[in-house]
Amino acid sequence: MKKPSDSSPDSTPPSQAHAGDGKPPGSQGPIKRRKPKRQDAEVEKASATIQRAERILALGIALENEHLRASEVPRQRALACSDRGDDAGAEAAWREVIAIEEKTGDVPFISKAYLRFGHWLLEVDQYEAAFANSTRLVEVSRQSEFSFVLWTALEQRVYCALRVRLMTPALEAATEALRLAEGCADLKDHCAPARVLRGICMLEFGDIAGAEAELEASREAFRDKPGVKWRADLFPSLIRWWELTARVRMEQQDVSGSTRAWEKVVLLRRALFVHRKECWPRFADALLDWADALRLDGQPDEAAAAEAESDRLVAEFDVSSLDIDEG
Repeated sequence: MKKPSDSSPDSTPPSQAHAGDGKPPGSQGPIKRRKPKRQDAEVEKASATIQRAERILALGIALENEHLRASEVPRQRALACSDRGDDAGAEAAWREVIAIEEKTGDVPFISKAYLRFGHWLLEVDQYEAAFANSTRLVEVSRQSEFSFVLWTALEQRVYCALRVRLMTPALEAATEALRLAEGCADLKDHCAPARVLRGICMLEFGDIAGAEAELEASREAFRDKPGVKWRADLFPSLIRWWELTARVRMEQQDVSGSTRAWEKVVLLRRALFVHRKECWPRFADALLDWADALRLDGQPDEAAAAEAESDRLVAEFDVSSLDIDEG
């Protein structure tokens, strides 16, 4: 069964891959998809923002007084183009955002522009372009006085490198992210997420023991703590830790352990989906991974139920196959 998504940065790539390999065993390659259409109210808000921004620029009103950066106009245009599937228009708008921010010399905003462009490139499966973009992203981010700017750039660099099967650059970026977090008090909470990144890279190298070591080193940080709420910016890393655990357990032939870990992933993805419906592709993917593990674990009925729920999500949210010209 095909998965609805294979391009999100918030995903753990398939295991059993080695440096220099092509696609992982059994892979059919990335499945093209479209992000679900934004709600009408959000589209109207984006349109209104564009109109307002253009009026401000036309009237020559100081942008600072209007709390609106010059790059906001093309940024909203990029979002609108993306919503209607106009990849060429979206790319042109994102490049305009970058050009505007580059002229300001404001490093955090320049970095954010490259980061957002990278997210979009990954979303539309332009992996080679995303990796090239990540080179400039990291280069710019090194100039920032804020360590988190560089850490975030390195994180995206990891996923971009993995998507083009460049394992050494991926591991180098993950290792630098860990060193950065360990050496900065403001990033102490990002040591464990960096270890997860390293673990993902090691699993891609086929280094199961290395991936297990990173899981163990970060286990305490991701242990369930009653009464403790997870910070929103670290929640994706919690999910990735469980995804990595599930894949490592399967490699170790611990099918039951993998099944339990995938169940945890599904619970976390479901919680995220409740608040952010646009996260449905990764939720649907997790259900299919759980279904595979359940079937191997001798639970065919539970596997069928998980697959059925994934199918319902796709049927409800996937608009990639719709012909917008149909009556």
